Amino acid sequence: MHPDRLPSRRDLLRCSGLAAAGLGAGAALGRVAQADAPDRDRRCARPLAQQYTVIYRKPDHPGLMVDTPCIARLRGGRLLASNNLDGSWGGGVGQAGLDKVRPGGRNFFVHASDDDGRTWHQLAELPLADGMLVSLGGAVYVLGTGRAGRDRRDVFILRSTDAGQTWTDPVQLHDGLAWNSATGIVFKNGQLYRAYDTATHYKSRRLFVVAGDVGRDLLDPAAWRVSNEVDFPGMPDALKRPLNPRYRDHWLEPNVVDIRGRLAVIARCRIDDYATCNLAGVCDLRDEGGQLELKFTQFYPVPGAQQKFHILYDRPSDLFWMVHSMVTDPQNHTGWAAAAKRRGFLGGMGNERRILWLSYSLDALNWFSAGCVALSPDPVQAFMYAHMIPDGDDLLLAVRTSVEGNNHDAELITLHCVEGFRRLALNLHPEV
Repeated sequence: MHPDRLPSRRDLLRCSGLAAAGLGAGAALGRVAQADAPDRDRRCARPLAQQYTVIYRKPDHPGLMVDTPCIARLRGGRLLASNNLDGSWGGGVGQAGLDKVRPGGRNFFVHASDDDGRTWHQLAELPLADGMLVSLGGAVYVLGTGRAGRDRRDVFILRSTDAGQTWTDPVQLHDGLAWNSATGIVFKNGQLYRAYDTATHYKSRRLFVVAGDVGRDLLDPAAWRVSNEVDFPGMPDALKRPLNPRYRDHWLEPNVVDIRGRLAVIARCRIDDYATCNLAGVCDLRDEGGQLELKFTQFYPVPGAQQKFHILYDRPSDLFWMVHSMVTDPQNHTGWAAAAKRRGFLGGMGNERRILWLSYSLDALNWFSAGCVALSPDPVQAFMYAHMIPDGDDLLLAVRTSVEGNNHDAELITLHCVEGFRRLALNLHPEV
């Protein structure tokens, strides 16, 4: 590389996947970054964005994991990323000597890059459990949930007008159980639509939507409305085996989409402890007379819908794009479950999160494959919970990445780039 030329994004990601994490080539990360090592892989397609830089690495404590990655490009060019640090999945966090980690709770961080993702530094720790970044005009917002007690509850909003350097105090928009990762939102007719679920494990998780009037001060609770809550309708027995009849089927982590004039909410569905995959729940969202009405419409086959997925609409291609997890054998026909479980694999076998995929669609329901974003050959590792933004001709993704943990308990937030992503799509638009 010429010393006077700054490295391109591809050069950067190719060179820094190992170095940025501070691990040698022989460490576990090497198995992820060099997934094409076996002879049979040399005859296979390559992932689109296997290399990455590290945005954030969690403190070295087994009771912690990272979650809810999100990325945004600000008007001035700065990249922001956010994630939480979750202490609710492990014990003893309060004994770890980590002053900023709430025992049994969650902590939310915002990071910045002023060199196009080459390096990152932490800007803020915000008093939230979870959240996502929303860049709007000259400001950036966080729509998040509170961290009172152990429950995920209450919707809050914060704003920064200095590119994430300082933030307002949280303003509460909704009182009650609430959760979502960084999923699809919609701006339509001057409204911002964002969906949540009620994040409860003792009864059906319900979906609801909040809508904010972007022509008003979004820090004014009066600028916001909340829809009714919709219960999970129950999965018909004919759509599952079931292998785990006692499992409480449910939906969660919904996306809001504008399907060419029809507002809809599309949520992932956990069915039969992941033994039945690729089914989403679809609700219609009506906004008429100042009232938001959410109503279940149908279940629909969506690839990767057993895991968190992110849908966005890209105007230049006039297509919807989705990043999601693909599974290989959720009913254990190849007999891989026992060995994976011994090594710490969590959940049913459809909880496989090692294959991150990119797809595109005309209608946000029927999907075509653009290709694999990143892949680990090890089912106990993971690339998951990705959030993405178009960035010129490229697609930037913030990913929850597990190398040293397991398929759920990740330690890294990583940045990936799919260059020229629109060229991966066929022209699906019918000529009539």
